[in-house]
Amino acid sequence: MAGPLAKLVSDWPCSRRGFIAGAAALAAADATGGSVHGATGQPDSDSTRLWYSEPARTWEEALPVGNGRIGAMVFGGVTDERIQLNEDTLWSGGPYDPVNPDARDALPAVRRLIEQREFASARLLRTNA
Repeated sequence: MAGPLAKLVSDWPCSRRGFIAGAAALAAADATGGSVHGATGQPDSDSTRLWYSEPARTWEEALPVGNGRIGAMVFGGVTDERIQLNEDTLWSGGPYDPVNPDARDALPAVRRLIEQREFASARLLRTNA
């Protein structure tokens, strides 16, 4: 590879964190039709901050945060912050304990089945454990 792209690739930090931060910044810039800047308002390739000139107007423009069980869509804003919250028990019927006390005993067998690429059997064993 030669030219400006080769220089960009060779200078680019190739960690997962750096890739994800860069991809998020590019997606945010594309989604807002603007650009992503650091705290100074100037482009900063080392910054992991996303900078927007206005709050999100629609759900699709908001930033998702969460861990798979609890989450939110952050719309931004200075005088009025809008956050839509979501929690998994809102959709599953109420609070529950997701910990299966028999899971530890089934774990070696599930791992062995996954290594053997027997995914359906591993899922069935995991579900019935």
